[in-house]
Amino acid sequence: MLFLFLWFTLHIVLGFAFNPIKQQDAVLQFELPPVKNSLYLHSPNLNDKPFCVMINIDDYPWLDQEDILLQFDISNKVPSGINVDRFGGTSVSHGKQSVYFDIRSWPSGDLIRSKKRFDPQTPTSILIRATADRTIEICMINFVFDGSWSSIDLTKSVTVSLTSPLQLKQQLQYFLYRYVPSELPLTLIQCAADFGELVHVWDKGQLSMLERERRDLNESTFTWVLYSFIIFLVSITACNALIAWYIIAKIKRHRAL
Repeated sequence: MLFLFLWFTLHIVLGFAFNPIKQQDAVLQFELPPVKNSLYLHSPNLNDKPFCVMINIDDYPWLDQEDILLQFDISNKVPSGINVDRFGGTSVSHGKQSVYFDIRSWPSGDLIRSKKRFDPQTPTSILIRATADRTIEICMINFVFDGSWSSIDLTKSVTVSLTSPLQLKQQLQYFLYRYVPSELPLTLIQCAADFGELVHVWDKGQLSMLERERRDLNESTFTWVLYSFIIFLVSITACNALIAWYIIAKIKRHRAL
């Protein structure tokens, strides 16, 4: 355990010392207006078309050459001055509004990633591989599938962060170095060992025995319940027969007198 603790601590300290955290950020923020799906193909309005943005990977030399991490944070924006509860709810609450997106390499147009009904409740990361084109195109559209106009269509506020797994690793190293107490890893290792001893994680034979005993108990419980029910029915029937015989005998004796 002491060796693991020393290795964990040295890994954090040396990783932070030789890989200082990068401060560059590539963050895109924009809004997607709602688009009726029924009008999408025939509308001449440019606002009813997908919103596209191009990212040249070479503009961010601190990124990995192969792996790129895109983090999407999507939230709903209610139009100002509108009471959602008064107008019958929103298309999002009715499950009739969601974001569609695809990621393509440019200028070849090869599809890298595509997603329908992309509505993450928390920030979501997507890992993609850099292509030879070195430029990616992200297109998104906020579709509404309710054509009745009986609910409120919401605007989607989108934040796209461009980073790399290496940068996230450096950020994690900095966080652990800055905020995690030095005795925490040793405490976690001790807790894991104690918990393993408590539940006998490493004793497969005992786990198998406990599972077998639990299965036998369940089966025996069903058997005893069935037997008890049968005995109860037999007892009730016998008691009723005994009471009937006693009443008949009583009546015959009374008539004989």
